[in-house]
Amino acid sequence: FSMAQNFYHNYLGASFVADYAKSGSMSGTTGDPLGDGMSFSLSNPYGYGNFYPDEIASYQGMGQIVFSFGNGKTGGLRYDNGTFRTVYTSIGLEQISGSENREKFLNRVLAWTANLSGVAQSHNEHPYTMALGQNYPNPFNPTTAISYQLSAVSKIQLSIYNTLGQNVATLVSGEQKAGMHEVKWDASGFASGIYLYKLETDRGFTQTKKLILLK
Repeated sequence: FSMAQNFYHNYLGASFVADYAKSGSMSGTTGDPLGDGMSFSLSNPYGYGNFYPDEIASYQGMGQIVFSFGNGKTGGLRYDNGTFRTVYTSIGLEQISGSENREKFLNRVLAWTANLSGVAQSHNEHPYTMALGQNYPNPFNPTTAISYQLSAVSKIQLSIYNTLGQNVATLVSGEQKAGMHEVKWDASGFASGIYLYKLETDRGFTQTKKLILLK
């Protein structure tokens, strides 16, 4: 527990307060580069009633408030120590209702952590880097979502490989526009085990990550 507290304090500028903030909505801090103008209800993607968003707080004023719950309690912080920047929300990204809200927030986080601009971005603006996200959920059964972002129009291939290096599925092949993308893989016909997914672009970007199918 002390190690967890040190991580909260030293790397997130935050303190854990309670398991349940007792609110089902969030709004962004006016003038904040990440939260300004944002307001949304919390969705429940987990399939049960009590998803319990945590209550957090800034630690000794280090973390800047990004989101507050409808009852005024803190649910999101950003921290800049001059060497690195972190963004911490006490809810899962998938709990932000509305795909446009999620994309807008991600684009703002990308811009702020990359130190490119403190100006809030609209959801139509493009990410600044090529990146392959971790699939969610992971482990999964039988479907999972894979997200990735493109900094420019690119010819891409997103493929699934087994641990022998054999291509067992190609999810995307062709030209795609810049921005955030997501594709689902239905592995109903595949055996349980570890698989790899690989994103390749004609701009020289290649990245591979691991996913786990558990039936």
